[in-house]
Amino acid sequence: METLERFLKELEMDKNFSAKDIEFMVGCASNTVVKKNDYFFHYGDNADKFFIIRTGKVGIQLPVPGHGSITIQTLG
Repeated sequence: METLERFLKELEMDKNFSAKDIEFMVGCASNTVVKKNDYFFHYGDNADKFFIIRTGKVGIQLPVPGHGSITIQTLG
């Protein structure tokens, strides 16, 4: 079974983090599956989490008065 610690250590961003930083992130991390049309958070919510997209794509949407939400960027 793949561990989050091993996954975080393999990321390019690992070069900027110490072993203690990685240990801290693993302690806070959770492996989550998000289904199509689910939301990580909504515009205006507190920014108290960060996400690493392992597979698939996510859209960043912003509310536009009179038009609903529009996708401004797609990340994968």
